[in-house]
Formats: sequence, structure tokens, C-alpha cells
Amino acid sequence: MSQPALPSTEDRLDSWKDIAVYLKRDISTVQRWEQREKMPVHRHLHDRRGSVYAFRSELDVWLETRQTRLKQDAEMRALDGVETLAPASALRSLARLQWMRAAVTTALVLASIAYLVVSSRVATTPRMIRATPARISSSTA
Repeated sequence: MSQPALPSTEDRLDSWKDIAVYLKRDISTVQRWEQREKMPVHRHLHDRRGSVYAFRSELDVWLETRQTRLKQDAEMRALDGVETLAPASALRSLARLQWMRAAVTTALVLASIAYLVVSSRVATTPRMIRATPARISSSTA
């Protein structure tokens, strides 16, 4: 069995900066792609720091497959209508608003019931007639 041919040293990019310039992106973007999207980057491990390198041919193949995957994902989202969904923070604030409305409505109902109970007791309670000492003495004499 023959081993695959190794890319030439001319095809090699020897730093994050070289890789970023080749892909026309920022260094942080390229590093994020390496972590999240499995961009083909190789590492040399040294005592203190490691150095990175990548091959143009591998990056070209990776870019093609990434672009194909992104197009397919966009088509799937368009078919499913996922783009119209609200973000999670908007859903949380809507739920919070509904709970606030329910709490205010409950408080108003309880206040109305308390008012009706208190006002009906006041209306049915007989008023106390204050007897003055002069009336008491004149009525007994």
C-alpha cells in the first residue's frame, strides 16, 4: 500500500497570521474555526509554546465542504421556517410579562373581594347611639 503524498513546503502556512491572511479572515476567527469547526491545523509541541501550521490544499478542501454544509443548513432552515422563531431571551421576557399580568389580576380580584366584605359589614352593623348623662338623668326622673 502506498502512503498519500505529503503536501510540499511551499503549500505550508506556518502561523496563525499566515493562515488568517490566506483565508482573508481575522486571526481570532481562524482560531475559532479550528476549535469549533475542525479546520485542519497541525501543531508542533515545544517546551513552552506550540507552533501551528496548515497546508493550503487541506484548507481549500475544508472550505469547500464548509461552504456546502452552510448552504445545506440555510436551505433546511428556509424550508422549516426556523428563521422566523424568536430568540430565547424574547420568549423569557414574554413569559415574565404573562406572570406579571396574572399577579396584578390576582391582586385586584383579592382587593375587590376584601372591599366588598368590609363594606357589607359596615352597612349591616347598627350604629351605636351615644347616651349622654343629661338624657339619662332626665329620663329617669
